[in-house]
Amino acid sequence: MEAPLELPIFIHYRPSKRIGIFNTLVHAGAIFCLFLSDIPAAATVLVATAVLTNYGFYLKRFLFTDGACFRLDRHDRWQLLLGNHEAVDLRLLPGALVHPKIIALCFKEPSGRTRYCVLTHDNLDRQTLRRLRVRLRWPH
Repeated sequence: MEAPLELPIFIHYRPSKRIGIFNTLVHAGAIFCLFLSDIPAAATVLVATAVLTNYGFYLKRFLFTDGACFRLDRHDRWQLLLGNHEAVDLRLLPGALVHPKIIALCFKEPSGRTRYCVLTHDNLDRQTLRRLRVRLRWPH
């Protein structure tokens, strides 16, 4: 059995179906509420366009991954391993959410780009999720 604090952890990221469905329902609910409201038609169309644009950015940023794999090594260093065999060093930003059902991480690349990683039971196996929770709560 793997020891949670000794080996590197590889997180082969894939989108969470639960979070995708939840986000889709939230955006659809927002548009539904817009059309039930008493605001002028021009404002309704403008706000609906903004909501749909936001949903498009969500789809592009969180659902369409590029075969990314996050790696946490023995010295608590994070790397992003991309599909083209490129490795990018990452810095874990403070404020990570570590809960038994969900882990939300925010990273900063050296180039300044921010990357987000939301992990649940449906996009990561339970053993890796448990090991990651232990490593995040009690780093070396």
